[in-house]
Amino acid sequence: MFIRDSFRLVFLPNIEKLDLNDSQVQAIESNIEATKQQVSEAQEILKAEMTTLDQLLKAESGDEATILAQLDKVLQTEQQIKSLQLSMLVRIRGQLTADQRGSLEEIRTEMIAQRQQLQQQILLMS
Repeated sequence: MFIRDSFRLVFLPNIEKLDLNDSQVQAIESNIEATKQQVSEAQEILKAEMTTLDQLLKAESGDEATILAQLDKVLQTEQQIKSLQLSMLVRIRGQLTADQRGSLEEIRTEMIAQRQQLQQQILLMS
């Protein structure tokens, strides 16, 4: 979800602003698709590892060493997912020129400001 949404929300609406050429768009989309598959597989593993951890925690006689070992598996899988996502972003960044990276940073800053403004509005409505 993160990967697809990142491309859809950041890159697609800003292809003209970023002045991405067809080759860059194709390389970025290809990178995203490859990473999306890897992340999806890792998320399935994470789901299974978390289910196992949950079962261990619900057991009446939970062995601390077993529970902590399972927690390590969960954390390692989460780290793998984050590493895949960050690697993808670094590879995408490598597809951009210095000017495009600057434009992307401006877009990202604008999006963060808009999100914060929206959060403030939501808080005021509560």
